[in-house]
Amino acid sequence: MPKYYSLKEKISAREKQIGIWRSLTGHTFIPEKKQYVTLCNFQPPDCEGTEIVQLRNMGVITSDSQFFGIDYNEEIILQNKKWHPDANWICAYWEDGIRSIENFDPSLIYLDMTSFASTERVLYCINSTMHRCKKGTVLLVNLMLNDPRSSKFFDGSYIVSALPKTVPSFELEKWRQKVESFTYNATGYTEMKTFVFFKERK
Repeated sequence: MPKYYSLKEKISAREKQIGIWRSLTGHTFIPEKKQYVTLCNFQPPDCEGTEIVQLRNMGVITSDSQFFGIDYNEEIILQNKKWHPDANWICAYWEDGIRSIENFDPSLIYLDMTSFASTERVLYCINSTMHRCKKGTVLLVNLMLNDPRSSKFFDGSYIVSALPKTVPSFELEKWRQKVESFTYNATGYTEMKTFVFFKERK
């Protein structure tokens, strides 16, 4: 099986995500002092589908210093530092990683999780992320709708319906009420769903 980041379906899904971000924010590229923060994987520089390379090619980031990649796997972080030394690579779990970023002010966050769409863990990650975001932030959350090792499927509406039980109303009311979403299948085995959250107010 080819590397996940090189699959054309994954590349197309990211193009769609960027298009939604541009439509919501009115930006064509991330403003100079803002950031792109992602739960990263390996980012080989010779692959056009690699996240950081695709963002450069699409003009989303104008400097590698805007890119913040977080992963608890030290091998991934050390290798990415060699490939892209001007970007920011953080070896930590997601919540600790975003807390460690000075002047945290992303325009776009991509939380691409290898988690099922009905887990409490996902709600916790979304909640901890939302509280740190400023007005104008787009938060993309990517989740699995099925278990590729079995025939089990998960409720794709659970995350949105359960969010008010996890995120306090004073925070949730700052975010756009309509949560856009779309599905795609990059491997032929796993159905993925991307949820789009947009912080409209302070």
